[in-house]
Amino acid sequence: MPVRFGAQNGRRLRRPFCFGLLAWLLIGQAQAEGLGVAPLVVTVPPDARAATILVRAGDRARVIHVEVAKSRMDPYGQEYLEDTDEVFPYPPIFRLAAHATRRVRLTLSPEALAARRTRELAWRVTVGEAPIGAPTGGIQVQMAYRLWLFAPPPKPHVRARLQARRTGGQLWLVLANEGNVHLRPLAGARIVLLAGKRALATIHDDPPHSRWLRTPRILPGDVRWLEWPWPAAAKGATHVRLELPLEGGRTLRLQAPIAR
Repeated sequence: MPVRFGAQNGRRLRRPFCFGLLAWLLIGQAQAEGLGVAPLVVTVPPDARAATILVRAGDRARVIHVEVAKSRMDPYGQEYLEDTDEVFPYPPIFRLAAHATRRVRLTLSPEALAARRTRELAWRVTVGEAPIGAPTGGIQVQMAYRLWLFAPPPKPHVRARLQARRTGGQLWLVLANEGNVHLRPLAGARIVLLAGKRALATIHDDPPHSRWLRTPRILPGDVRWLEWPWPAAAKGATHVRLELPLEGGRTLRLQAPIAR
């Protein structure tokens, strides 16, 4: 996904990454200019130490800059990026002639290879265009694609824990990813409020206002806090059941008592 960012005093600015209208406008601009990157989600297989991406110049020459950052997310799903030396892009900066294509290799460090044996690691790869003739220090990228890079463990397993609380007129859910791979929620979640085994009300979390779709990836060890208005029909509810579709055809089914 293309994003704009710059540099200040020779150092890269790390900003929260938000989805929105600006991002979609930038996608259209990048496609019109011809800069292309594939794939947009990259996986290093458990038996490999590197993966590759393809960068296409389009209809004019370009200077390309590749950078890798660690992905972190807060409990509300806001993403932050941190500098990392766990992945080495090669080449990190290069010139592409018009209509040329080049492979970029993303190699995991020995520390990352050791860590991914037990849990999935996740990074963001930024492939951006730098001005031709720009000074080598403090590169200012004009347009960039931001890709996901994952390194799953040899034995992935999905496990999650749900907590629920009613605070005033709101229902709060806390979902903790206790597995060793990331979770990607899809549209169509159902939140059923129960009195014993009897369903009192159901919250349909569908687009365009889906709260789960605002948090596209839940990394191992992360938690998500989400809230919904308490349904009037749920008076006397003691438990909540979550049915959350995930990428890959799996549905996460969890139940928890409602704390007050």
